[in-house]
Amino acid sequence: MTCNGESFRSKPLHTDIEEKPDFLELGSLILVAIKRGKNCLIRIWDRDYPGRKNFSGLKHYPINPAYRITARFVPYDPPRIIKIRDVIGEEYEVEFPGFAVFNLGGKECRLEAEKGEDGLFFNFYDPTNGNGSYPGGRFLVTDPPEDRELVIDFNMAYNPPCAYTDYATCPLPPSQNRLPVRLPAGEMIYRHHG
Repeated sequence: MTCNGESFRSKPLHTDIEEKPDFLELGSLILVAIKRGKNCLIRIWDRDYPGRKNFSGLKHYPINPAYRITARFVPYDPPRIIKIRDVIGEEYEVEFPGFAVFNLGGKECRLEAEKGEDGLFFNFYDPTNGNGSYPGGRFLVTDPPEDRELVIDFNMAYNPPCAYTDYATCPLPPSQNRLPVRLPAGEMIYRHHG
């Protein structure tokens, strides 16, 4: 077994929430300690797993310019902290700097925006969930707003990791992020999951 490509006898492991997590390798397996709430778990990848070797690719809805919209960004002052639950039942606090408001399909829509690494992160549901797109919701990343305007391109919506494995720990969308209109845009459900 190696740790970050080097031999070792023993050492404390840095988890995935730390700046430089430790990755253990043993044969075709890669392991990392992950921290979720109060739990410390082990995530394992197997380079020889048949599902990985037989991956058939992703499917997307056809690109539709109507789903690339300009929204109004409304900042919170100060940012709000909202409790988010993940698929394993852990609950944790996330910073939301504001929300986006836009019209789609003749309806006013609102999405709470999480603080992302280089912009904003949206975790949302829409009526395509379970009927074309992944039932647990989808993710979307945007650039930071400029002059309180924000471009949201739903053609870039993508599935969370739990769409591909039963062993992921994905956050669920906040209840406020249920859109009232269908969004046949972005990544579709991965049919081989399950």
